[in-house]
This record gives sequence, C-alpha cells and structure tokens, in this order.
Amino acid sequence: MRRVLPWSVLALGLGLAVAGVTTFWLANTRPSHVVYSGSYEPLVPGTSEAYRSELTLTFDAGPTVLWTEQHVVGVGLLLTGLFVLVGLGGWVLGRRSRRG
Repeated sequence: MRRVLPWSVLALGLGLAVAGVTTFWLANTRPSHVVYSGSYEPLVPGTSEAYRSELTLTFDAGPTVLWTEQHVVGVGLLLTGLFVLVGLGGWVLGRRSRRG
C-alpha cells in the first residue's frame, strides 16, 4: 500500500495535466461563434449581438486572445494536476530529507 499510493497520486496528477492541455487544445480547434436560439432572442433577425458574450484581451496592439468556458476548464484542470504533482514532489523530498 505504501508504494501504490504515491504512484496513483502521480498518475492522477499527470492525468489531470494531460486532460487540461487536451481540453485547452480542443477549445482552440473549435469555432468560437455562439448561436442563441431561445424565447428571449430579439424578433428582428440578425440583431442577436446583445446576447453575445466574449472576453477579449489585447497586448499592446498584439495578438488577441479569446477565452471561452472550455479554455478556463482546461487551465483549471492543468493547474490542479500541477498542484497535485508539486505536492507529491514536496512529499517525496520531505521523506528523503528525514532519512539522512
């Protein structure tokens, strides 16, 4: 049991990190156009701009970055996986320093 737990935590951290990178990558491959079709949509065709939501960041007239919900989920998964891996690394280094 002592050796299984660190390896399973390592696998969990790596899995979360890979899932985060994959989710973020998939978010970049999909089109970012959002179509709304509900009862609150305006009756005039082509005027649904009031219902469009996006976050655009610019860096001194450089490239624009558009983040969707899928981007945020991908970054969240990646950071969670990295936190698990950093915690495991600290635990391994702490055990190693107690022995000597």
